[in-house]
Amino acid sequence: MIGLFWDETDGGFYFSGDDSEVLISREKEIYDGALPSGNSVAAVMLMRLGYLTGELKYLDKVEEMYYTFFKDLDGYGLASAYFMQSLLLTENPTKEVVVLGAADAPERKQLLEMLHEKFLPNVTAIVSDQADHFSGIAPFAAAYKQIDQKTTIYVCENFSCHQPTSDIEHAKHMILEG
Repeated sequence: MIGLFWDETDGGFYFSGDDSEVLISREKEIYDGALPSGNSVAAVMLMRLGYLTGELKYLDKVEEMYYTFFKDLDGYGLASAYFMQSLLLTENPTKEVVVLGAADAPERKQLLEMLHEKFLPNVTAIVSDQADHFSGIAPFAAAYKQIDQKTTIYVCENFSCHQPTSDIEHAKHMILEG
């Protein structure tokens, strides 16, 4: 996405990639319509990826986007509500939740149901039955271990994780309350 669509001169993402046919002009949208704009979705996903993976280059791209689209957002921010979610993720604490446990474990299912039922825009979760599955996504989590072969939850905030727990209620409290 960055390689094909990023505007190296002025920041932000073009609507068409470098590999598309040559156009008279390449558009860059920030305003949401019936669907969020490409830049809005990119900003939110880059924020989530940056916090989840620890790759600060993604967060830097979003920072550039804030400068690129400042005048548009300052003039009519309501038209870019989805993009504003990235700003909320920047200004408010985010949580990354790592869940290790068998797919059929009732505790894992219970925790995932809770995460799906609630609107938690500041929470990103990765789930697997084996920690080594995280190596290409979130390398910091690849060495995590399960506690006594039970579903184990790591709740991370500001690039640091709390002690792991296999107590689902305690995990819910850490995720929802802090």
